[in-house]
Amino acid sequence: MREEVDRRKYPRLLLAHPDNLYIKLEGLLFLWPKGGKSQVLDLSYSGLAVSSQGFLDFVKLGDYIEAHLLLPGDEQFQVPVSVRVVRKTAQILGFKIDSTNPEGRIKIDQVMKDHIVSTHMRKLSPQLLHNRLQCDVWFHGPFDTNFFLWKQGDHVVKAYIEYDNSVLVFEEDSFRVARSASTSDESHGYGGPFFIKNFAEQKLSLGHGWIDRLKRLVAQIPQGGEDTQRVSDLLEKKKVAIK
Repeated sequence: MREEVDRRKYPRLLLAHPDNLYIKLEGLLFLWPKGGKSQVLDLSYSGLAVSSQGFLDFVKLGDYIEAHLLLPGDEQFQVPVSVRVVRKTAQILGFKIDSTNPEGRIKIDQVMKDHIVSTHMRKLSPQLLHNRLQCDVWFHGPFDTNFFLWKQGDHVVKAYIEYDNSVLVFEEDSFRVARSASTSDESHGYGGPFFIKNFAEQKLSLGHGWIDRLKRLVAQIPQGGEDTQRVSDLLEKKKVAIK
């Protein structure tokens, strides 16, 4: 009997993932083709896991399903997905994503990126920052995400909210927008755009979509407390001001 050889360039690793380690992704729902919704518990570039409650007996392993994903805060935009059932337990249904449209893929990528950022945002000591960026509160996360807050008592008097290649600046009770450090000349060093001459002169704008995404991200930061609520309040204030 000839020994079977694995010819994959990169060997596949199968990681045990108990059902109780899945965490609900707020606002993300799987819409079944014949009606009904399931809570999405995990999402990746190639697949997703949903709660099997109410649908366990409707599918079997290997079934192909044409469904939709309802993304957080965007009830008008449903991502069409073709999926195949690859896992079935008492609590979880696992699907492999076979296809979706380009716009849907972008939306899924945004949800995944925001989930990574919110999960890993941490409050760090402002003493680690450059002297010219000494603030009272600093949150830092992946993909060059930063919240710098200056406070007087319980009130935020100045803030740099950096996310997704843009910075929302709040000071003197008004807002402006600039490119983030990640899009600038690296010779300035991190935080360069905050100090260069044309920082206040950049003509950029932020739409409701950018603010809504960031508000959802902020709401999911673990142990954020009052300071993340202050960030959320600033974002809502900016949203109201957008015409």
